[in-house]
Amino acid sequence: MTGFMVLSILLTLRFPGVAGARSPQECDENFPMIRVALNSNVSVRCPNMTAKEMTFRLSMGKAKVDSSRILIENSTGERVIHVQDSLALWVNEQDHTVSFHISRVQKEQTGLYTCEAWISFPPPGGKVQDAPKTLLLVEEYPCEKVVASERTSVSVPIPQEACSQKWWILAVLLAIAITFGVVVTITSFVIWLKLKRVELSHNYYMNTKARGPVGQRKGVQLPLPRWF
Repeated sequence: MTGFMVLSILLTLRFPGVAGARSPQECDENFPMIRVALNSNVSVRCPNMTAKEMTFRLSMGKAKVDSSRILIENSTGERVIHVQDSLALWVNEQDHTVSFHISRVQKEQTGLYTCEAWISFPPPGGKVQDAPKTLLLVEEYPCEKVVASERTSVSVPIPQEACSQKWWILAVLLAIAITFGVVVTITSFVIWLKLKRVELSHNYYMNTKARGPVGQRKGVQLPLPRWF
């Protein structure tokens, strides 16, 4: 499903007949592609803050995701404006960079994102020409590592060879543990059988020990013949 969506996006961008006519500048436009795993956090770049008050809007394809208005304050730090539960607008008032921060992305959020901006103050205002685009691919990796930074945490896929090697090591360790358990069990059973045989042999010897002559009793003397 993800591959089909990516192919549809690429066809829409490269072939004018698929989704209407597009200008040569738009067709030749290059934009970054981000590949992440499920539930990762992603930043989508926006135009810089170039006015006192601006409005930023994030769209996926032709569908609007959300928008937010920013007013520059007298600070040099970074502000976070929460737009939705999983969407926030990050503003660095020192270098005037702006980006939308998407948390816990899902497969259905794969698509081409565009961040647009409008100047609200000072007049005359108007739309900013720069509208950065970001292609987001949300995938489910069987083997991955998380590369975290202050603003994003992106899951990067591990090469299949390293992933396979990891599972082989786990399989070998599990096989060794199972083999050791079987050997210990068999050894314990053999020792128990030997001890049982020794015990049975001892009991049999005690029960079949030689007895004295029949009729002879301790402390009783037989009479001697009369001719003695």
